[in-house]
Amino acid sequence: MKNMMLLTKALEKKLPSFSELLKELEKLDSNSDEITAYIKFFTPFPRCMWGTICDWRWYAVAWDAETKAFYGWVDGIESEWGWFSLEEIKSIRVTGELGVERDLSFTPKKMKDIDYYVQREIHNIEKRIGEYEAGENDQPRITIE
Repeated sequence: MKNMMLLTKALEKKLPSFSELLKELEKLDSNSDEITAYIKFFTPFPRCMWGTICDWRWYAVAWDAETKAFYGWVDGIESEWGWFSLEEIKSIRVTGELGVERDLSFTPKKMKDIDYYVQREIHNIEKRIGEYEAGENDQPRITIE
């Protein structure tokens, strides 16, 4: 089975650099909901054996050409903002040749318009508020890491 081209030259040109993303965040007053995701990667296997990566999604919002790494929202066992490398994505295999794919139907959109992101953020906010009300946390903090 031939590997899918995860990053085309055209997509690479569309992705902002991390420094451009930081400038955009300043303008948006650190509102990550308004950041644009340009690429969606996913594991095409929703069910799999314990200990394997399945039902994961990566939303790329920035690209570092020097390190060949994306910055974006990773929705897997946990959901968080962070770096993930192109080589790392390419190397993921669960069954034989089946690996991570790029969602060919995905069009760039604001994070607030991505259901998985919104659902996870609502859950995280509710969890932090619950911790705060229970006295387990000094204050609810919503930050971009």
